[in-house]
Amino acid sequence: MARVIGDVPLTREKSAEMRIVEAGGMRAVMKDYSRRSRLNRLLWAPLLIRREAQALADLAGIEGVPRLYAQVDRLALVVEYIDGTPCNRLREGDLDAAFFGALEATLAEVHARGRVHGDLKAASNVIRRPDGRPCLIDFATSFRKAAWWHLVHNRLFRSVKRLDRAGIAKLKETRAPHLMTDHDVWLRTARSLPERLMSRVRRLYRRLRKPKWRPGFGPDACDDA
Repeated sequence: MARVIGDVPLTREKSAEMRIVEAGGMRAVMKDYSRRSRLNRLLWAPLLIRREAQALADLAGIEGVPRLYAQVDRLALVVEYIDGTPCNRLREGDLDAAFFGALEATLAEVHARGRVHGDLKAASNVIRRPDGRPCLIDFATSFRKAAWWHLVHNRLFRSVKRLDRAGIAKLKETRAPHLMTDHDVWLRTARSLPERLMSRVRRLYRRLRKPKWRPGFGPDACDDA
């Protein structure tokens, strides 16, 4: 019988509820949308849960990617609990070259499996474990490379691969700027047409949406720079 032993801090009302559970001496995290709004449960939550479950199944065995334990139902899944500190809570000088070397190797394996992460611009999706190793979390935005004839899909896939690498360059720029290379600088500045369009859509979305913040969490408590 699993028992709940704690909650993972949340940021937005529309996010999944995250609970740390324990069974047989093993800890895991349950991501659960069952108490979100009806619209969220009907439209977005099943898509996000299915997408993340498929991504973690495809990436099984990669060092630095949590294990999928179970997809409970269409609104919840259980993944490996990763002890550590989200990188948005770290400051300049907290990360070293070994961390970024391991992080880049993990991302290269993810891409080699035909997957992109899709949201590495958020530093909270990279965890520094107590031993200094990195871990990527939250694969709800991940998607696969398609067959060669899906030209538009695969062009988007290539653009998001570059965005993944740019996310690591952004983390390096803010937490270890002395490690920046010329290629990192290029990743932070170069943008393809799909990337520019995606950036404009995100800016419009942020302008139109007014997030509701949970008490104790919010812009002042969580910086994704």
